[in-house]
This record gives sequence, C-alpha cells and structure tokens, in this order.
Amino acid sequence: MEMIRWVQSFASPFWDRFFVLVTQLGDDYFFACLLIFSYWCIHKELAYRMGFSFYLNSLLNAVLKNIFRIPRSFGQIDIRTLNEVPIGGYSFPSGHVQSAVSYSTTMMRRYRYTAVYLAGAAVILLVAVSRLYLGAHTPVDVVGAMAAGIGGVIVGEWIFGTLEKRDGRQEWKLLAIIAVILSGMLMMSNKGYYLAGGNIIGVLVIYYLDQRWLHFRQPVSYWVRIATAVVGYGIYVMLNRWIEPFYSGSPLGKFAEGMIHVTLVFLMIPLLYTVLNISVTKCVPGRSKSNGSSVS
Repeated sequence: MEMIRWVQSFASPFWDRFFVLVTQLGDDYFFACLLIFSYWCIHKELAYRMGFSFYLNSLLNAVLKNIFRIPRSFGQIDIRTLNEVPIGGYSFPSGHVQSAVSYSTTMMRRYRYTAVYLAGAAVILLVAVSRLYLGAHTPVDVVGAMAAGIGGVIVGEWIFGTLEKRDGRQEWKLLAIIAVILSGMLMMSNKGYYLAGGNIIGVLVIYYLDQRWLHFRQPVSYWVRIATAVVGYGIYVMLNRWIEPFYSGSPLGKFAEGMIHVTLVFLMIPLLYTVLNISVTKCVPGRSKSNGSSVS
C-alpha cells in the first residue's frame, strides 16, 4: 500500500483528470477504435491477430480473477478511489493493464521499431500508474496483469498461427477452440468469461468466413481508409449504444453481447462499406472497381 500512497501523494485536480483519461487506454471502447483503425488503415490480418489475443487475454483475466478472488483494497487508510472511475469485481489481475499490455505487445512483436517499442512501453506504464493513482489496484495486481498479458499474447499468436495454416484441418482446429471455450462456461460463473468467450468465438467465425468466402478488401486510397475507419467507429458506437439496453445481464446475455461487439467491428462495417462501394461504382460512370482493391 505504501507505493499507492506515494503515487497518490502527487494528487491534484490536473493529475486526477489526466489519469482518468489515461486509464481509458485500457477500456473496450478504446480498443474497438484501435481495432477498426488497424483493420482499415494498417493490415487486416493484424487486426484479427490483435483482436484474438486481446479477447484471449480478457478470458484469461476472468479466469484468474475467479481463481484468486482477491478483493479490492477499498477502505484502506489514506487510500482514495476516484468516483469517476467505474470499479468493481475482484482485484487481481488488473483488467485495464492486461488489456493495454495485450495490444501494445502485439504491435511491438509485429513492428520492431524503436518508436513502436517506446510508444508501447509508455502506454503500459501510464495505464499501470493510472490504476495505482486512481486507487483501483495494488502493485501486485499491476505486475500480475503485465505477466499475464504478455503470456496471453504469446499463446494467442501461436494459436492464431496454427489457424492460418491451410493444412486441411482448419475447421477442426476452430471447432476445438470453440469447444474448449464453451466447456469453460459450464465451470465459470464470471460474466466476464462469457463476454470474452463471445468475443473470441465471434473473431474466429468471422475470420473463417472472411478467409473462405467474404474476402473483404481495403480501399486503395489511404485517406479513404482513414475516413472509413472514422465513420466505422462512429457507427460502432452508435449501434452499440442503441442495442445496449437490450443486452441481458445474464451470462448468456454477456456471451451474446461479446458476439455482437465483434460482429459490428469485423462484419457489419465492412459489409456496409462494400455495399456503398458497389452502389457508387454502378452509379458513377467510369469509376473503376479497383478502388476497393485487396489488402496485401
């Protein structure tokens, strides 16, 4: 607790606002924005890999919380918790830190440049400090989340790498992963597990459909990619908030919520762009269909 007290000794209205903002780098909405940007502006395969590892880490986080069941450090003398930050559930490991470690590690493993390493390390460090400053977690929660996040990415990259191999057993591998996740639901009561399970199964199903039949393609123009990502994120937020009241609070409701989130990112937005692109191609004379050419 001494480290938390030391971090909070620098408290001020500025740092309150700063760390409330920084901690959102570990939120699902921020990751959805990053995922959409990666899908449209960087590389489609990166988005699938990053999404799979991220949601696998979310699943692992739910399992670890359920195993250790360590309560939050509320009520400690001289430890404050900012009311602006929604906090609940068990403490170990930190979900925000594990999320930040997950996508940052994926980017650092793929793009081995000094700038990427520095940016990834900065994000992880800032989110970790924010969880201590806001009184949401202990140093053990943060360090444990870092270790779990790195391990989750390594395992996720290995699993996804096996799925990419066209060895005639792709369907069986997908079914095996889905079966393991569904089997876990029989033993887990943690709703976070059901949410992450829905996310993972959604990624796997849509990835398979895309590889086999859909073959979504990025626009050639980089500016069109950026515009599509911005509009796509707006659509994601709007639709998600519109259907949010219909989500059930039951475990199966959380599972459906996870599936819907992933479907909005990986399926609905690309389908919308494809339909609009085809419509414009037909309506505008001389417009080439190559404007929707493929991702490398």
